[in-house]
Amino acid sequence: MDTQYVFYALSDPEVWPKRGAAQPFISQTDARNVEISLPSLRIQRRIASILSAYDELIENSQRRIKILETMARALYREWFVHFRFPGHDSVRRVSSPLGEIPEGWEVRKLGNLADISWGDTSTTKASYVTEGYAAYSASGLDGKLDHYDFERIGVVLSAIGAQCGRTWLARGKWSCIKNTIRFWSKDESTSTEFLFVATAGQNFWPRRGAAQPFISQGDAERRELVIPDRDTMKRFTDFVADALEQIAVLEEQIQTLRRTRDLLLPRLLSGQIDVETMPA
Repeated sequence: MDTQYVFYALSDPEVWPKRGAAQPFISQTDARNVEISLPSLRIQRRIASILSAYDELIENSQRRIKILETMARALYREWFVHFRFPGHDSVRRVSSPLGEIPEGWEVRKLGNLADISWGDTSTTKASYVTEGYAAYSASGLDGKLDHYDFERIGVVLSAIGAQCGRTWLARGKWSCIKNTIRFWSKDESTSTEFLFVATAGQNFWPRRGAAQPFISQGDAERRELVIPDRDTMKRFTDFVADALEQIAVLEEQIQTLRRTRDLLLPRLLSGQIDVETMPA
């Protein structure tokens, strides 16, 4: 028996018999009695090899995404936290509500920079459909709707629950549902890409509540940001926009790979697809 094959054979949650209602669980006895199809060891390894190839491609794309995200965050810290931006040596510092900042820069509230509003509070995950347009919940991009509310770049903020304070950059045609806040730049001197990177990280957002943390729209609007001069903003946005575009392409590739793998998995396990005819 090949361990990797067993992993794929048992990767469907429906394989496991669950007990309980409010707090479902799997007993060890039930787990021992789960039955799986067990072809020859050679076929097991061939199936595992085919499926793991997809997982390796997914992992490679995820690593590339992390590198791009790290680069964007590092550049933001270097330029807008440590103020080591191109030409910084010739710019003197002036006082501001957030301490000394480069002359010509300013501190502004997010509410004055961005169009901020709650997501569609009347829509929940119960409205999700199999095929449709991208939909964001407080857990991120996790479903589709039969309509879209926006066709533009924007930031979706998880405003209630365990992931409160996480943000996602939305593109194309999309919607955001209950328990989210969405925003994008409404100021010509500031880009939405800049706002996304500047507000990334749960520690940026003031959260209320203990058992069920949440972010109020008012608190979000009052958050202050250091805004650079137009030239520095443009140079940063040009770099970051390219990195974020690459991330979007990689994320789409990951979704395609996952869909393909998930379609192949039951067919390979059931013998519907002859592994001998598949390319190595």
